[in-house]
Amino acid sequence: MIAKEPEASAHPSAPARQGHEVRAGGGCFQEGDLALIDALQLRPRAAWATIGAALGISGSAAARQWERLTTAGLAWLTAYPVFGVTTVGLVEVDCRPGDTVETARRLAELGWVLSVDHVTGSCDLILTVSALDLATLADVTTHDIGALPGVTGARLRLATREGREWQVGSLEPRQRASLDVTAGNGRATEADPCEADIPLLAVLSTDGRASYASMASSLGVPEHTVRRRVHQLVDAGVLVFRCDFAHELAGWPVTMIFRAQVPAAQLDRVGHELNRMPEVRLCVAVTGEANLLVQAWLRSVADGRALETTLENRFPDLRVIDRAVTLRAVKRMGRLLGEHSRATGFVPLATRMT
Repeated sequence: MIAKEPEASAHPSAPARQGHEVRAGGGCFQEGDLALIDALQLRPRAAWATIGAALGISGSAAARQWERLTTAGLAWLTAYPVFGVTTVGLVEVDCRPGDTVETARRLAELGWVLSVDHVTGSCDLILTVSALDLATLADVTTHDIGALPGVTGARLRLATREGREWQVGSLEPRQRASLDVTAGNGRATEADPCEADIPLLAVLSTDGRASYASMASSLGVPEHTVRRRVHQLVDAGVLVFRCDFAHELAGWPVTMIFRAQVPAAQLDRVGHELNRMPEVRLCVAVTGEANLLVQAWLRSVADGRALETTLENRFPDLRVIDRAVTLRAVKRMGRLLGEHSRATGFVPLATRMT
């Protein structure tokens, strides 16, 4: 997957600016909420005083605002480990008529199925799955997914790039700069995760902002030990945080997925340029004839056609082979999603060291 970090620019698909509400499907976000989410995407475990100072509010006000969002299922912060041997794949699933919803529910209960989307187009479901190696990934695709009642076909594509840096883009440049200044205090270290880290990873995957004190209490270890280990894993780049939110209620009710073909020699360049487009939520370089998957968050289905035209004009060698609309996002990075993409539950991510 190719990393994505849009600029905080005024774009037709961007939500309303400060002081306005973004409404969709009976829910709403205030711009202050989106700025808080943006700050946490940049500094997921920064002290509330630091977050509040960047937003021009008190630390306690920022904490209360975040509690309101999480309680309502409007935003959440997840942590997950990144291992060098982990293999990530996209699985396209075909279902028998009438079985798609139940199949999606059963797949969402599996810890190694990271995301589930019910889509239009050439397949019924698109899954993001992880495994330790190619053989395991092939086995789970064939046996665990392909053998489910209601599944009539499953096709695996390997992801050859990993991206996890998409941000809302609601912070003003000065706010972002204030967080960036304090973000570089850490020192790069080496830390290989081990079996002893599994309980810690489980706590953080459920709540990425769990306090060191609460983690120490639940794990039965000193607080300074937990703090030191979290810092080691983060600095080594093997523990990653992501702040997600109910995007359908935040001004982006439509998700479209484009599968495109790009000459191999141009794949990195095209991917990096796509990442600068505010609509683009994710680019994934994958195996197969359609070697680039582009996911976009839009205001309407009609905007998808305009985006496709833009892609064709900006990248003459890019050819869109297929396009799909997400009818329902069922699961995202372990979080179960309900109506309007609100979080309704959590399935612990499968964490194995061997």
